[in-house]
Amino acid sequence: TIPTDLTGQQSNRHIPSLPKKEVRALTELTGFSAEQVNSWHKQFFKDFPSGEITDQEFRKYYCEAFPGLNPIAFSERTFCLYDTNGDGIINFKEFLTGISHLESASIESQLAISFRFYDIDGSGTIGVDEMEEMVVALQRAVSRSTNVSEEKAREIGRQIFSLLDKSEDGVIEESEFVYAVTHNMELREIFANLTG
Repeated sequence: TIPTDLTGQQSNRHIPSLPKKEVRALTELTGFSAEQVNSWHKQFFKDFPSGEITDQEFRKYYCEAFPGLNPIAFSERTFCLYDTNGDGIINFKEFLTGISHLESASIESQLAISFRFYDIDGSGTIGVDEMEEMVVALQRAVSRSTNVSEEKAREIGRQIFSLLDKSEDGVIEESEFVYAVTHNMELREIFANLTG
């Protein structure tokens, strides 16, 4: 769950109730029970009284939730995964939908989410430059004291890209990414090691 009083706002502010119609729609969309939806809603408004999460608030959350990581490297990418309409704000529906994808997703669905994380430009494919950038960012984030140079991290990114790009067309499509990682133990271990 999100840390309480994340925005520094008083936690005893009035929390608007969620209409039953919206609760039903969110239970259908997310698979959460009505009780879970209401609980998440209460916590969301307790932490974000405005009913929205800005990128700055999200970055602050990352700093508090993952103190050993470099928040800038990942908060931006993760924020984009939640902000599905691209308006620069995460509303409750986007937040809850994102949580449900992470909690109940099959391995293939989780890999599809990972693919979008690596697809920096949102083109629907991952290029070697995007893979290199993400591996460099992951190396920086998971261990600030790592002795892996940026060039070495880029080399690892190129190696991963080579393993993933089975069609050898210079880009990795989502289906290619998901298939390769689910069917290649070496790739699963590499990705597990990258994220600590």
